[in-house]
Amino acid sequence: MDDRALILSQLKTVMGHEFDRAKFWWSASVALQCGGIIATTAMAFIDSLNPIVSLLAAGSLPLIAAGCRWTSDIKRGRADAILREVEYFDAYGGNVRARS
Repeated sequence: MDDRALILSQLKTVMGHEFDRAKFWWSASVALQCGGIIATTAMAFIDSLNPIVSLLAAGSLPLIAAGCRWTSDIKRGRADAILREVEYFDAYGGNVRARS
């Protein structure tokens, strides 16, 4: 296996991991949003719940979900950048720049 094929293989591996991480954070975001909806519904219909805890859950879960969505967008952006680099490298034989 020559250097070009090795670099492409490594880039595709890293890209796959970044896409997987993005999917994980997006799934966490959706789960937290659903949890916020469930907490709000439970707070409205169940009188035995502590109102302070219910309000904190209903208010904080959507905020945490927004942070998860933001993290997912960052991971997906990195994976898309690697994908563009792979396509450029594969199509034109260009050089891949080292990034920190």
